[in-house]
Amino acid sequence: MSTLTIRASTHRKIVGAALAVPALVLFGLFAVYPMVRVFYISLFDYDLTSAPRWVGFANYQFLWHSQQFHLSLDATGFYLLFTYVPAVILALLLALGLDTKLPGSGFIRLLYFAPVAMSWVAISVIWRLVLQPDGVLNRVLGLHTTWLTSTKSAEWAVVIASVWKETGLFLILFLAGLSKIPKDLREAAALDGAGAFRSFRYVTLPLLKPMSAVVCVMAVIRGCQSFSPQVVLTGGSFKTEVVNLYVYKTAFEDARMGRASAVAVLLFFVLLMVTMLQLRLFRPGDRSVFVYALLSALKPANEVLSTHWWPSRFVWSNFKLPFSQVPFARYYLNSVVVGAVVTALNVITCTLAGYSFSKFSYRGRSLLFLIVMATMMIPLEVIYVPLYALVFKLHWVNSFTGLIVPAGTSAFGILLMRQSIDGLPDEILDAARLDGAGETRILWRIVAPMMTAPMSALALVVFMTTWDSHLWPLLVGNDDAHKTLPVGLAAMQADNAGATGIPMLMAAAVMAVLPTLLLFGLLQKRFVEGITMSADIK
Repeated sequence: MSTLTIRASTHRKIVGAALAVPALVLFGLFAVYPMVRVFYISLFDYDLTSAPRWVGFANYQFLWHSQQFHLSLDATGFYLLFTYVPAVILALLLALGLDTKLPGSGFIRLLYFAPVAMSWVAISVIWRLVLQPDGVLNRVLGLHTTWLTSTKSAEWAVVIASVWKETGLFLILFLAGLSKIPKDLREAAALDGAGAFRSFRYVTLPLLKPMSAVVCVMAVIRGCQSFSPQVVLTGGSFKTEVVNLYVYKTAFEDARMGRASAVAVLLFFVLLMVTMLQLRLFRPGDRSVFVYALLSALKPANEVLSTHWWPSRFVWSNFKLPFSQVPFARYYLNSVVVGAVVTALNVITCTLAGYSFSKFSYRGRSLLFLIVMATMMIPLEVIYVPLYALVFKLHWVNSFTGLIVPAGTSAFGILLMRQSIDGLPDEILDAARLDGAGETRILWRIVAPMMTAPMSALALVVFMTTWDSHLWPLLVGNDDAHKTLPVGLAAMQADNAGATGIPMLMAAAVMAVLPTLLLFGLLQKRFVEGITMSADIK
């Protein structure tokens, strides 16, 4: 091998490693460091302001005997079992029925995905009205249930709202997985005399296993991340205080950072074991709720709890109320700015890192990618105690920097881009190099234009996640100058609990969901294409 060839190869390795640096720096500071730190803090009594005091495993011993912690585990298990098992099964059945290219199928997908695109806080505000004792659900079913203020029904109220919201996400993922199954395989099975059930069992289901693994892992993680529906719907009362809410109260209401970190450590190991088990096993709703909210937003205050859906007159001025009573425009602008900047950062850093991990070979690449992928099993809620401590020390609390920078990259985004770029033939890139193109020029002139679908999918997922984020903005942006929509909506809901405040709340909730609905309507085709390109688990 000539000296020139060796030099070119070395240069490629350096450039390849450099492309991953922005994402790795963010991961190191805001994922890996807090994850290591959370283990350390769990061995101390720490209130964030005074020096930590060593207590060894006393925090874990406390949790072992804590009835409140055990109740939060029960609430989390109930929520996971009765929300995500039905949601996944229902999504699979709907995907099998919608696996068609008939006219209008895209619009039907939009209807089912609409709740996913809506903020959890906005949905919870809407469902609070639906689940009132004299609300629409009791009237339709002929019941007199106090859904939100009874230990017998509060858990089910949260489950009903959650199944309605979460099914659409898994539906879209299953549709993406089904689109990768060759039609001729199912046609061949039919010609051999296999019925619909046998064709599904022996052809469709085995080929759908990679996407099924993704769906199941995502379901467990999303279930353990639950926070907003319990806070807004029930305040964590009536057996709905899940582990995530228990950690929040322990850390930021009781100032027991060490004890909260111990819970986070236990949650991490539970998620790790469940995720590994799922991957090993998988190895080789009614959409009228949104219409009801819109009509309620247009009703006079004395009609919001009436039996009639249609308003006697349209009160368009209700949409002005949020802007006159609270800094709603500021909340909206904050969410737009934070969502747009975080999305742009993720698209850039994840594309760079995905390209680096896919098309370059350098020492330590596999280890670095493994570390990044390991953080996929670490929800933000597991590390937010040391992460908040870090942001506090950096003086980023109540600043846009604290809202944006820690979310500037994601393991999901890197995996999505890496899997998609893997499908690009190396011959195309080698030909460009022979023509004298540099690595950055190849990335932006060849790779990026061919990756518009996964980049669009990534942008949609990141924007919706950021727009929906409630807990982190509540911690680091709780003044009016930095409040985002979910935090502002939750505060408005608490201050306007009576019937006179419902039209304003519904108007605010409707306005809060419009950007994500519009974005998904524009990008849904790209979203499905992008997820499909990276659906194989390698």
